[in-house]
Amino acid sequence: MTTDVPSLIRLLQPLHQQGMTAVQAAHTVLAQLGSDTASTRQADASVQRASLAQALVQVYAPVTLSEMASILHQLYPDLGPVEVGKILLAPGVFPDATAVQMQSALVSAGFSTAAVAEAIKVLYPAPPVQEPFATIATSMQGGNRGIELWVAGTSGQVWTLYQRTAGANWSAWEGPGFKNQPTPLKQLAAALQNNGNVLFAGLDSAGSVWTCGQGSPGGDWNTWSGPNVGAQPCAFTQLAASQQGGRRGVELWAAGADGQVWTLYQLTAGGAWSHWEGPGFKGQPTPLFKLAAAQQNNGNVMFWGLDRDGQLWGISQQSPGGDWGAWQGPGFVGQPEPFITITASEQQGSRGVELWGVGASGQVWTLYQTTAGGAWSHWEGPGFKGQPTPIKKIAAALQNNGCVLLWAVDNDNQLWQIAQGSPGGDWSGWTRTSAPPQG
Repeated sequence: MTTDVPSLIRLLQPLHQQGMTAVQAAHTVLAQLGSDTASTRQADASVQRASLAQALVQVYAPVTLSEMASILHQLYPDLGPVEVGKILLAPGVFPDATAVQMQSALVSAGFSTAAVAEAIKVLYPAPPVQEPFATIATSMQGGNRGIELWVAGTSGQVWTLYQRTAGANWSAWEGPGFKNQPTPLKQLAAALQNNGNVLFAGLDSAGSVWTCGQGSPGGDWNTWSGPNVGAQPCAFTQLAASQQGGRRGVELWAAGADGQVWTLYQLTAGGAWSHWEGPGFKGQPTPLFKLAAAQQNNGNVMFWGLDRDGQLWGISQQSPGGDWGAWQGPGFVGQPEPFITITASEQQGSRGVELWGVGASGQVWTLYQTTAGGAWSHWEGPGFKGQPTPIKKIAAALQNNGCVLLWAVDNDNQLWQIAQGSPGGDWSGWTRTSAPPQG
């Protein structure tokens, strides 16, 4: 069954040239494909509908949102306003349509005002704002999408937001609850599995690890695994994740209340897990209570932790997916003040990994490798690139266009972001993300 957009465009173009309307041409193509029958799997039908809508937008340009809503309602009279709205919001159709625009388009297409009002609540969920952020995590995605962000409030319900294209074109917030999450989550982590698919992980209130992986790069998600992924040895309070080079997949690090770090990794990208190793990671010299990890742009991962005094310790792999060197610390590379939290991200361009730390006053400091796995810059700060407000939580990742994006939550639970302007280059200004979910 043909569902790719270029093939559908080739089928539609001669029909358009013959003078057929968009609806007539689409009906003709669907009849040729025999596609939208009862035997068609729902997932295949959804993909084809979105592809056909994208092809129609290109062949019959210019097409307005209202016109496309009417076309889809005529093509698929059995679909409700939610299903039609999801097609309209698909990449390449009208992904940037606002709730007001969508409501007007669906009503003009013939759906009842009441049904459309309920559909808008589903298509543009209004997240609660009464509870503060408890945790955030972010990861680069494979495929055509860019970075994805996950946040959870004190209720443990996860919300997500992602770039439909690398570096731009944000989705609406999805939530509460990420992909039917089976339990509230209080700590989050995410990373690529070295096959283009993201692995998302979280800790529940009992300190048990749960994971959920994408089924394809930038695609939909598989079922949850948990609790106690990998025959978890004890309850954890902290969690971090990183993509690895070599043949291995994601590596997870977790620490319990005693600060002893355990680690678990995929033997192959997206494959079976190793056994948990610990207590204590590679002879760690002291208990660690905040964790971060990222690749160094040479395939080797670097891992950091903060001790009880907020002093920074770091350790690096010696080869992609291989063994580890010696610990460096306390006060990694002349750390300027104690930190309360840290995050890290691989960079592209000529630089290596970049690390950020937040002091007790909320001022952000940063340090980066001037070459991948090589010498370090001086700490820059206090305050990162003219940060507009004190920060209490941070997370960073590549955007799938080579530029890092740093997320930050301020003391008023406002969500901020700042991105590099080029791979390994300088940074643009800070912007505040409107109406972020906080629950």
